[in-house]
Amino acid sequence: MSGAGLAVVAISFDLAAHAKATASPEFMDLVELTKDSPGRSIYTVLHTPIKDLLVIFPTEKRAFLMGIFNIDVYFGLSALVSDILITHGLPGERLPPELIAHIKGDANPAADSAVDGRFQFYCLPAAQHDASTLHEAPLQSYAWGEMPVSALHLYQAKHASAASILIAGPKAVNRSWGGRWSNSTIRCDMFLKKEFTSAEAEEIWTEIQGQAKELTA
Repeated sequence: MSGAGLAVVAISFDLAAHAKATASPEFMDLVELTKDSPGRSIYTVLHTPIKDLLVIFPTEKRAFLMGIFNIDVYFGLSALVSDILITHGLPGERLPPELIAHIKGDANPAADSAVDGRFQFYCLPAAQHDASTLHEAPLQSYAWGEMPVSALHLYQAKHASAASILIAGPKAVNRSWGGRWSNSTIRCDMFLKKEFTSAEAEEIWTEIQGQAKELTA
């Protein structure tokens, strides 16, 4: 691995180094040039600090605020969100712990490493449907494996201002993603910051539905 590559890996493991690296506007202008290049890992690390992700499971009246760090593609997002949901009581079988460790950059991948979708995840436009009919939303509303996390809409209400929205429901389409969709040399992580009450979850879902309707207004 090159010296630059080693620096990227080091920064991804060190929040203090991350803060220093992003403090220079001139340096970040140079980083912007790597956005669409083979060296985009440095762009990923320096443009994806800890962010908030609002996960709403409307049929279960559950809502969670999660922190995500250095997760740039849906492969890792889907696996880590699913793991948190299942460990907090949503029905489903956890993915193998060695696969979760690989996605987080803590272990080498198994030759056949893959994520099987445990739930169905949707983007904001799917909220134009009722919770019980999310699976009838157009496929464009589904969150797909190739989608960058940055493509998610932002929540614009009081409970979690500026958090990215991910809507969860029972599995509707069988999908799996190979390990190539993760960059295991870069440390990434996801953690639960807060679970909302069922009453708050219902209020959040109503707000998200209103926000979704504004997309076509």
